[in-house]
Amino acid sequence: MNPRNKRLLEVLSKRDRVFVSELRNLIGALNPAQNTHELRRAGWKINTGRTVIKDRDGKVCHRGFYSLESDEKAKVREFLQGADRAAGTAPSASDNSELLNPKSSDKPNDSIGGENDNLL
Repeated sequence: MNPRNKRLLEVLSKRDRVFVSELRNLIGALNPAQNTHELRRAGWKINTGRTVIKDRDGKVCHRGFYSLESDEKAKVREFLQGADRAAGTAPSASDNSELLNPKSSDKPNDSIGGENDNLL
């Protein structure tokens, strides 16, 4: 599994949902949809959703996000722990600080323009 796909699974296993705009920074990919597609082809059940928001000009638009069901999160955690054991490594808390401590943008938000959001 490539590092970006692994980071995507890590993020999804630790959050209720993650916005596409956040994933670009969190996993280091300009097109996170490609990584999601690769993981789905490998059998992972990744949900897609969107929220209605207003951009900085007040225009209504949609913000996409990905999520995992609880049972799929458990499978991801088990898979990642097995991968870490096989590699002889375990992620340290400092390596995953952004994943373990989600920003306020992880909460439902009806508008864009907060300090943690990428503006449209």
